[in-house]
Amino acid sequence: MKRVSKKINKKALNDYKVIRYLLYFVFAIGFLLLLLGILFSFKDESIDPLNSLILEKKNTCKNAYIDIKFNPILFAEYPNETSKYYIVQDGEFMYIAYLEDKIYKDIINLDLEENSYKIVGYTKRIPNDVKKLAITAYNEVIGKEVITIDNIESYFGNVYLDTNKTINISNILLTFSVIIMGISLFGLVNFRKKFKK
Repeated sequence: MKRVSKKINKKALNDYKVIRYLLYFVFAIGFLLLLLGILFSFKDESIDPLNSLILEKKNTCKNAYIDIKFNPILFAEYPNETSKYYIVQDGEFMYIAYLEDKIYKDIINLDLEENSYKIVGYTKRIPNDVKKLAITAYNEVIGKEVITIDNIESYFGNVYLDTNKTINISNILLTFSVIIMGISLFGLVNFRKKFKK
């Protein structure tokens, strides 16, 4: 009977060691992600102007900015939302931006002849309903049909700038690393308690 229990104890000990080393490995990965997150937080993340992203066709799911030089033109809004769709201009190109009310108020209270207003956000593909509303609004302001569904990308590109969101890689890495490290520490403590019993 004692031999069997010794074999079982040796097998349990070996299993425990394998699991423990696996958890150490997972913890080490979490720690590396933490270091990467800290490194990225010190590195100035590059945010490109939206017009260069559109011209390079590298424009979806990116942080970008626009230096607005004219008052935005409201053309669409959804009920119960504080952000609205605007046509904005940087002096050279037109864009579609999804602006929070606070940002819009800041822009219209600024003398844009003297200063531009920099908006930063995350690029998203323009939905078809927003495209149609932008076409209608722009053509009404101009007084004739200039933009159509076929040529809208020549005027606005194929993405809009959502000022409600930006992607911060360092925050994602830091959060993910803390979760991984927490799970591995919990596993190590839990397995140690079980093995001592």
